[in-house]
Amino acid sequence: RVLAVIQAYAVHYACQKVQFVCRHKSKVDLNTTTLVTDSSETEEHSTANTERVLKHVYGSQLQFTSFDCKQQEESSSSSECTYSCHGMISTTPPKKTTLILFCNDRLVECPPLKKLVNEVIKVPCICYISISLPPTQVDVNVHPTKKHVTMLHHDTVLNGIQTALQELVQNQPQSFASASVQVVKNPYNNKTKKRKAESQQSVSGNDEHGSRPKPSSTTTKTVAPNAFVRTTRSAPAGAIEPFLVRTSTTSVDNQGNKKTHVASCPLSDLSIPGAFAKHCTCPLVNASSNRMVRPKRIIPTKCTYSSIQSLREKLWKHSSKYAHVKNMLREAVWVGHVPQSQQCLIQVGVELWMWNWRDLSQQLFYQLALLQFGGLRAATLKERIDVTKIMAFAMKLEEGNDDDNADIIKDSDANSIFSNKSTNWELATQATTCLMERAEMLDEYFSIRLVKDEDDVYLEALPILLNGYEPSPAGLAVFLLRMATEVNWNDEKPCFRGICRELGHYYSVVEQGKSVQHTLFPAISCLLSPTPRVEASMRKLTVLSNLYKAFDR
Repeated sequence: RVLAVIQAYAVHYACQKVQFVCRHKSKVDLNTTTLVTDSSETEEHSTANTERVLKHVYGSQLQFTSFDCKQQEESSSSSECTYSCHGMISTTPPKKTTLILFCNDRLVECPPLKKLVNEVIKVPCICYISISLPPTQVDVNVHPTKKHVTMLHHDTVLNGIQTALQELVQNQPQSFASASVQVVKNPYNNKTKKRKAESQQSVSGNDEHGSRPKPSSTTTKTVAPNAFVRTTRSAPAGAIEPFLVRTSTTSVDNQGNKKTHVASCPLSDLSIPGAFAKHCTCPLVNASSNRMVRPKRIIPTKCTYSSIQSLREKLWKHSSKYAHVKNMLREAVWVGHVPQSQQCLIQVGVELWMWNWRDLSQQLFYQLALLQFGGLRAATLKERIDVTKIMAFAMKLEEGNDDDNADIIKDSDANSIFSNKSTNWELATQATTCLMERAEMLDEYFSIRLVKDEDDVYLEALPILLNGYEPSPAGLAVFLLRMATEVNWNDEKPCFRGICRELGHYYSVVEQGKSVQHTLFPAISCLLSPTPRVEASMRKLTVLSNLYKAFDR
């Protein structure tokens, strides 16, 4: 590698009469002291120096010809395309193509330019190109090692070089006569086929005798930095928290288990400057792990109702149609919340997505209620809730009178607020009657338990749609009111679908916090089936390869 770099610089600086010598122990690998002379200052002599060095490096049998192209703008604006290019190319084909590219006297690489040379010349060649252009029109921050560059007027420069090479090929057709010769593969060369057949026979022979084939000696394939996924779902505190500065007295082992340091250990207090660089001097004690809890798979309950079967079949049909969305859900990794919104950032492989967790949770709880139809467990409330009063409160609060709302909250007796002739109270009474008439069905199929005590109706139990998750009481009044007004109680299929949908609306009402990250997101990732609405709730932001270029700047 060192010799190749020195050879490239020897070719480039030969026109400036700079001599190079490279020795390895007693062997001389490169010596241009006798090739580069300064007896003349003409341009032809400088080109001759470059040609002699090229022959010395790549073979004396090669012949070279030079080409030039440039563009000069009259205005002095830094945004105008201004460049000059000088190069030499071999007219006799070597074994392989080699491109020596210098941009402002620095050895660089440009894959599009190498591809252009191959397309124009069409045979292996040695091509040396030196480009000079204003530094403000060159961007070197496209690769960590700074070996790749891109130019502001990339297309203009490449078009100029392409035109110069095409003119060179047209003006000297005898020099590039071999360019029209196509390489024909020997159809009788079956070495590759024989090797494959022998390898297959050896593998099959090992399988017949019950022995395992020997592992190949090839090394593992390295992953490019811009394609390397740096997140893991087994991270104890989520996806991004392990990379932040820690001030706790715990650490994580290779298996993802959280361990605690004793007080005498230097790592017991990571807030001390330099503590993170010290070594642990204590035996670690296993503590409880805080990794993401994978919810159990939901097994659909047995149901003979054609309406429920039809809704489930539609759900499963969408699941097979949107298989790519399903794979995205299963491979998702939590990144973080988007403040003051119902959005969250999710990483899927090398892609960064923004998900609407509220819409996704609505779809999740709708599907859970549908799949567990008739088999939902009931969670008994600590205190019974008066259905009529709570719905009347909700309607009164929606009127927008803040003074009245404050009085309602302070007053504990709803009957003193709503008279028998009050519109809100009458509507709440009618809604309660509607729910009470279907109380038996709601309790049997959805575990929504309503009981009547004298003239009042109370809510005693709600269904458990997801283990470890409790719905917020803030949306209970609206849920009961929508159950009475938004559900079509006349037809069976719309009725069941409407109840499941209202359960999804209510259970998705949650404050943005740990419950979204540690409870809802694992359930969405593992249990949610893809639908068109699920796909519409996801928006792709960027790809890691694009961020890699931006962060490298």
